[in-house]
Amino acid sequence: MGRYIGKRFLHSIFTLFIIATVTFILMNLMPGKPFTGEKPIPEEIRKNMEAKYGLDKPIHERYVIYMKNLLRGDLGMSMVHKHRSVGSIIKERFPISASLGLRALSFALIAGLFLGIIAAVNHGKTWDYVSMIIAVIGVSVPSFIIGGLLQYFVGVKLRLFPVTGWESFKHTVIPSFALGLGTLAVMARMMRTSMLDVLNQDYIKTAKAKGLPRRAVVWRHGIRNAILPVVTILGPLVAGITTGTFVVENIFAIPGLGQFLVSSVNQNDYTLIMGLTLFYSLILVTMNFIVDILYGIVDPRITLVERKE
Repeated sequence: MGRYIGKRFLHSIFTLFIIATVTFILMNLMPGKPFTGEKPIPEEIRKNMEAKYGLDKPIHERYVIYMKNLLRGDLGMSMVHKHRSVGSIIKERFPISASLGLRALSFALIAGLFLGIIAAVNHGKTWDYVSMIIAVIGVSVPSFIIGGLLQYFVGVKLRLFPVTGWESFKHTVIPSFALGLGTLAVMARMMRTSMLDVLNQDYIKTAKAKGLPRRAVVWRHGIRNAILPVVTILGPLVAGITTGTFVVENIFAIPGLGQFLVSSVNQNDYTLIMGLTLFYSLILVTMNFIVDILYGIVDPRITLVERKE
């Protein structure tokens, strides 16, 4: 187990190295240059700014400097937001995006698993159709449309919750629901499919033949095995939902990290683009690493063995 964890850790580090390299190359191939916005600046000032950020150096020298800074944990200074480092922007705004994402994920996880289990246990009945209709809506309708409808009907018409801002618990309800509905749909459909497969296994039929109550068969024998595919996709889902989505954050005027990713691309803020991309990748790779380890803990039947040639 320890050797497997070590190999997975090295693979994760190598993956981040490749992502950092590819991102750096793409930034230099991207059309447009920094400091060339709607209001052009004098040529002399532009050259001074390029020298300040090292853009006047050859690409191979900039790459070496970039990698050395990464090893020290330095993501660089923003080229647009004056006197602000990429690390400080992430430190300030990521907790908000993470808070929104975790609230949405908690809602999606609880409701999605519940709907999937109910649909599988009542296969072909009313609850099955109701659960799958909700799942289809979650997959088909974009989060910004769900958010807009909730703002109008729940916020404006019924006045149950605020429609913008990030001040109290009430401000988090509508955006969390809008952001989590898509993840809920994915979990519900996967849990239903997995649960149906498990309930048709021989050991489930044997448990029923022995006279075990239906609830015991479902909760003790069915769910534990059916939840494994959900655990597999949980890593990417957690990474994606906790890093924030700029659409939902913009609709509800939430001061999260997503808006910086969009503005950095529009303004050619190279350091901020590379920093946020690498930060998102770090979360994704870390979550996948954790899921790989937890997968063997959730199901004791899974053993990590080395193949012998």
